Amino acid sequence: GTSVSKIDGNNFRLSRPAILGSGRATNPRCASCHTALMGSNSGELLGGYSASVDLSNQMLEWKRDVAQQIFSSFLLVVAMITAIYLLLRKVALRPLDRLAIITEQLSAGNLNVDIHFSERKDALGSMARSLQRFRESLNEKIRVESEKEKANARISYMAQHDALTGLANRAMFTQRLSEELANAPPASRKIAVACLDVDHFKTVNDTLGHAAGDVALQTVADRLRSTIGSKGIASRYGGDEFTVLFYDSTDTAAACADIVDAFAK
Repeated sequence: GTSVSKIDGNNFRLSRPAILGSGRATNPRCASCHTALMGSNSGELLGGYSASVDLSNQMLEWKRDVAQQIFSSFLLVVAMITAIYLLLRKVALRPLDRLAIITEQLSAGNLNVDIHFSERKDALGSMARSLQRFRESLNEKIRVESEKEKANARISYMAQHDALTGLANRAMFTQRLSEELANAPPASRKIAVACLDVDHFKTVNDTLGHAAGDVALQTVADRLRSTIGSKGIASRYGGDEFTVLFYDSTDTAAACADIVDAFAK
């Protein structure tokens, strides 16, 4: 007959029926003998037997082994993940953090920051080299802007000053005079204007040459500048003509006397 086995809790149970004509009784002689003795026909159920085995210890040991294997596998996975993270941090994350800091410093205007990892052949090296080119472009932009500011300042200065003497030119003198007239309250402050020229300047040019005439004009400008100081503004109005704007006319006479004394030395 067919055996029946099952696990009931921690017990393993095996049941097997005894049928005439099966198993060891399949021999025809044995079958006829059994039939005569027991009065049974072949194929009839004679009985059966059952056995049960307690597997509690084996099941406990098996569960312990499975739990230990699962725990070992978990530790192995954790160790692998930790190793991968540390490797990524060393190879990629830490350089990325450093490049991010460098980018922030560049955006803040610190162009002297050291850019590392440019020698690498991977994507991090490409990023570092891109940051280097970005820094170079910023330096070039700053240089161009600085030169532009200097050029504009120079153009503005040349537009308002005499190229030979460095004094204010006619346009700047006229502008400052207009501003003083517009801003000066009539009752509280008065301004004064003095005009002077160089006697026999044409003779100097004709006899000593234009270079000597230029030196003479520069000397006049230096003495006017040092004598007037912050009390007014001196200008080369044209040729050998000079003008002086005094911001306060209360001491104009004394200021003009100082100018005469400066040229008398």
